[in-house]
Amino acid sequence: LSCKHGMEWENTYGMLVTLEHLLRNEVLDLERFQVTAVPLLNPFGYRHGCRQNARGVDLNRQLRKDWAAFRGWTDEVLEPWTFDFKGCEQGAEPEAKIEQRLRDEPNLLCLLDAHGMANGTVLGGSGPDAQVVKRIATRIVENLKDRYILRNLNEPAPRQLTLDRHPAQDPDDDGQGMFTRKVNAAPFYNLYYENLCQLPDVHATVMQTELAAEINLTTVQEIARAAGQK
Repeated sequence: LSCKHGMEWENTYGMLVTLEHLLRNEVLDLERFQVTAVPLLNPFGYRHGCRQNARGVDLNRQLRKDWAAFRGWTDEVLEPWTFDFKGCEQGAEPEAKIEQRLRDEPNLLCLLDAHGMANGTVLGGSGPDAQVVKRIATRIVENLKDRYILRNLNEPAPRQLTLDRHPAQDPDDDGQGMFTRKVNAAPFYNLYYENLCQLPDVHATVMQTELAAEINLTTVQEIARAAGQK
């Protein structure tokens, strides 16, 4: 699923490209595996260029396991339209109910949640087999090699586009951070990525679209491969 935050819209296009490949049967045997895609989870936020949904709720806080105790990561007052507003009831927003239905699907193999941030590309999450997540990251890095270069506004020189942080790297922290490289145990693969966002030109949109599609398609292939080996 993508565009949980409305201003992180770039992955929506990557999701549509992903569906084109899947529907051409280029990637996955759709007789064996079902793929459910939600390219635009937050249409209000997308339409208005904002993070929150129509009731001012940050949808990425709605299904937190620690929802009751969560008080936000900022110093703002937690009320509608603030950065971390989690809503008045856990999972009550209509968009959160859609996501919860996906998470409750029987025989769920993987849920991939696409986000965006301005200063880097990140892949992380949890799953029953850490090596599968590491293999996904390794393949993405290999496939992106020499494909794109970019320069953010705060960087002095161009650099190659790749995953800046991912589970195939040797961890340099305790695995407890926001963008952990450690893969914790889980009944299904619960993965997320942060694509580059808010780069204001058509070349950036093409690059972001391809990066999202690369992550989506590689994840689908590797998860199906792992399932087929069991």
